[in-house]
Amino acid sequence: MKNLITTKIALFVLIALFFNINTAQSGHVYPFSIYNPADVEVKVTLHPGQCYNGAEKGATFWIKPYETKKISVTRTQGHGCNGENGHFRLEFSPAPREGKDVNIWFTNDGAMWADKINAYPGTLKGGYAYETCKWPKASKVKGQWSLVCAGICNLEITEGFSNSTTNSEEHTDQVKHAVSVSVTAGVESGAYSAESTASYTNENTMTNTMKTIVNKTKTKMQKETIKFTSEQMRELGIHAVWRWEGTTKYDGHDYIISTVIQTCTSGPSPPTYKPYSQEAVGKCNGG
Repeated sequence: MKNLITTKIALFVLIALFFNINTAQSGHVYPFSIYNPADVEVKVTLHPGQCYNGAEKGATFWIKPYETKKISVTRTQGHGCNGENGHFRLEFSPAPREGKDVNIWFTNDGAMWADKINAYPGTLKGGYAYETCKWPKASKVKGQWSLVCAGICNLEITEGFSNSTTNSEEHTDQVKHAVSVSVTAGVESGAYSAESTASYTNENTMTNTMKTIVNKTKTKMQKETIKFTSEQMRELGIHAVWRWEGTTKYDGHDYIISTVIQTCTSGPSPPTYKPYSQEAVGKCNGG
């Protein structure tokens, strides 16, 4: 009889411990969400901190433009986790120069806030909703022919994407994305002749070429040598050689996209046709 009583007491203690452990592990559940209001897909990595318990521990996921990712953040209870020290960190890519990470803090009674200093510039709104940052837009890309040489030519030209305000060729993901989006939207080609039309395929080729240059590393830029003696230029009826470039503005800075797409003219004025148009064919071969 004594052993039976002892066994029942031990069983009662084990059951109590079981429920206490489960109570300590499960706590307040936050229906956290992340909304992406920009036209760029965002990569998010969730780094768990203290008193955090959730299915997305260390998970990486992508949020498409104008879509929402829902996350169930469960607060761990007990063991020093009954106060205000709940924490997890979100890491974003691409990220602006302000920062790529934000620390989210939460309390046992449901409060939640985000760090502001040196943090990713998103916004924590009501209802446990976080909004990623909006990316500024670059101005419409304007395409034009830029003079390479005249009378005699013996030089090398290189593709390039540069900040003409600072003379820098190093760019953040934010800049490259904004300019790429602007190029994709269409390159404004100026007041060229009505006959100067390029096929949809060739227009796409020009756009894709410029977008590729924006996202290339400096070491991958294509180079071409242009070499004409003065006698060759006279025989071919060439006065000047031109290259196609695009200009745009972003965040108060001017940017230039330089291609190695070339054409030639018989006089000093720039061409009045677009790259890849019928008028551009053979212009540097005496055509």
